[in-house]
Amino acid sequence: MRKIELCPKQSKGTHMSLSKKLLRIAAVSNKTTLAKSTIWLKVSQNKFPKPIKLSGTINVWMESDIDSWINSHVQKPLDTEQTLPPKASLSQPIGYELHPQGLDETNHSGTRS
Repeated sequence: MRKIELCPKQSKGTHMSLSKKLLRIAAVSNKTTLAKSTIWLKVSQNKFPKPIKLSGTINVWMESDIDSWINSHVQKPLDTEQTLPPKASLSQPIGYELHPQGLDETNHSGTRS
């Protein structure tokens, strides 16, 4: 991993420093849990950030680009209160009875449905 540090101009006595990290394909694969071949496929389909070519054989990604991609693809946790189906009515529960032909679904009164 290579690290580039950029320090913008100081403003009103404060010092800001931005840390930019460059990630090789193995680090991108590890961070995203995608296989290297999947990363290259998604790059070719414009579904993943394109790498920066440092030389003929060295490609790197900005860590911030990968983090943004991950954040845009992570689903928010489901609100279980709103997503659960309504509670089933227990007035006529469904059970199973064993018949010589096999299992058969029946309603609570014992008749076949």
